[in-house]
Amino acid sequence: MVAGVLTHRGLTSGPDDTPREAVENFLTANQRYDWRVAWELLCHTEQLELGPLDRYIRTQDAAVAVVGPLNDGLTITVGDVRPNGRSSPQSYVVDVQLAQAGDTHRIEVLAVEEDEGFRACGRL
Repeated sequence: MVAGVLTHRGLTSGPDDTPREAVENFLTANQRYDWRVAWELLCHTEQLELGPLDRYIRTQDAAVAVVGPLNDGLTITVGDVRPNGRSSPQSYVVDVQLAQAGDTHRIEVLAVEEDEGFRACGRL
């Protein structure tokens, strides 16, 4: 699972106003190991696929045990946001750059419109 981002905005328990905020806050919650907030920022489809919250928390903790700390020298930059081309629900592709120890990777995270805001909905 993607984790971490630098942001100074407070985390909320509901959807965010923009696709960028949704992805930034989701990644920040992961970097802080705040699985409950991360869960609440996930789209409903992902929540259904991942199972109940307690299972999600156990899965996230197990992943950290395997891959190591999510915030150990990891720098994540949220970049461009562009429409995904789907209109129902409205969704956007958010570019994310992961950098650690001179190694850089780019990923795309989907943000979908739900509950009068946006939620993170997985990697593309």
